[in-house]
Amino acid sequence: IHPREVKGITQLDAALPPEWVFYTGLQYFPGHDTPIEMDLIVLMDDRVLLVEIKDWTQRIRVEGDNWVVGKKSRRGNPAKLVAAKARKLKTLLTTRLPHVPMYVDSCVILTATPAVEGLPPGEARRVLSLAQACQLGDVGIRRTHLAQLQLGLKAPSLWQYASQFDEV
Repeated sequence: IHPREVKGITQLDAALPPEWVFYTGLQYFPGHDTPIEMDLIVLMDDRVLLVEIKDWTQRIRVEGDNWVVGKKSRRGNPAKLVAAKARKLKTLLTTRLPHVPMYVDSCVILTATPAVEGLPPGEARRVLSLAQACQLGDVGIRRTHLAQLQLGLKAPSLWQYASQFDEV
């Protein structure tokens, strides 16, 4: 875990339901593909949530496919990057735990800067301030920011499978 991520993880742990399970600072090496770092995985009641934590203190704005932090620092779009990581994570989890029905979702949590200027609406709903993320235990707020799951795809409370996730 990067020291700058600890504040966010600590506040999320205190605010979200106690039965949800957190995995922090993980790396996955998918065969011949590039290794991926995962800041936080949360086993929620209805999904697996992959979280990218950003503790950038300067103004953030979107230019094309990049986020510009401060005046010049260009970074790849974390919302798109974490969504790609979530697809790889889903492949791993469904291969290793085929008996566990699950939906893998993703979001970016900003722990220092409250917003990103110029985000398209589809991405904006998945980029949360730390205060918004701390409210994800509320199903209504979760539906505002994350994917709305179809009722027919209702997964079991995934936190109940923590011991099986531990083996992955």
